[in-house]
Amino acid sequence: MPLPTPHEDTARAPGARTRAFDLIAFDWDGTLFDSTAIITRCIQAAVRDVGGTVPSDLTASHV
Repeated sequence: MPLPTPHEDTARAPGARTRAFDLIAFDWDGTLFDSTAIITRCIQAAVRDVGGTVPSDLTASHV
């Protein structure tokens, strides 16, 4: 899925800061997007980076 692009047809004053998006939504509880798989991979990568025993997908997915 491509990322949204900034509105290019919006008139701006010279030197004005641009606003790339009208809305940014944070989905902290997984209501809009199931982020468990991504979080699982991040946990495994972090443990790997510090030299620990990498947990299984099942163990790391208990977030």
